[in-house]
Amino acid sequence: MSRKMRLKSINVYSDYLGDSKKTKERTIVLRSDSEFLDYIFSDKIKYVNNSYLRQLNVCCSPSVAEMIISSELSEGYPQVSVPFDYSKYIKLGAEEKDEYWINLIERVFIYLAPKMKCEDGKIDQYIRCLHESDIKTCKNIVKKLYETYTGG
Repeated sequence: MSRKMRLKSINVYSDYLGDSKKTKERTIVLRSDSEFLDYIFSDKIKYVNNSYLRQLNVCCSPSVAEMIISSELSEGYPQVSVPFDYSKYIKLGAEEKDEYWINLIERVFIYLAPKMKCEDGKIDQYIRCLHESDIKTCKNIVKKLYETYTGG
């Protein structure tokens, strides 16, 4: 019998790049560009009952050739590593980056679906929300929330 979990957040970050400062800077860029994924999830879906995830950790890695579950150290918090070429990514325009993140998170959920065993259709609902949402507006809301939270 599988244990029930509740997915509540999405965390995107850079794989270690051999230098902690460079890794942190890259993670800041990736989180800034992709934070709408977690905002829309939290705002529209709230949570997903499943058998595998409490938090989706997506590691953008230049050293993997295909999507893999690279770490399962803590139950409910696996790390999914995805191939990532920053030199190509940085050349994308704002709308292309948004589309990149939507397509990536959709592929990640398709990849994890057999392990998650969701029965409520919330992942499909989330993907539809991503495709139908005004991402620019969502990003502005996230920016205002961040400024309110940090006082800046």
